[in-house]
Amino acid sequence: MKKYLLSCLIASLSLMAAARPAFPEVQQAPMTTFSVQTYPNPFSESLQIEIDPGTRRLDKFVLMDVIGQTVMSIDLTQKTGPIHYAVDLSQLKRGVYIARITSGKEVLVTRKLVKSI
Repeated sequence: MKKYLLSCLIASLSLMAAARPAFPEVQQAPMTTFSVQTYPNPFSESLQIEIDPGTRRLDKFVLMDVIGQTVMSIDLTQKTGPIHYAVDLSQLKRGVYIARITSGKEVLVTRKLVKSI
């Protein structure tokens, strides 16, 4: 029985792969590669921020405390290509912070970061 079900599943998957799309003239927009890395997390003195915007237009990197007050902001509007920052955050108190990257009114990335010691 298991072999029969497995052969049916394989057959249906191969039929699905061979099926033609309902609207062949419609092209999907290319996927934009967009990546963000913030490390280390938790951090103590400094934070590394690496952003590869791909084809996205970015506005700001904002670091906020847990009550929503901005503690640091980086303007990204004039940046093109991969972006790397080493940010000194030794003056911040220990706790949880929220990092956001925005494009216009859209929030593209939200990260929770922890300041230790």
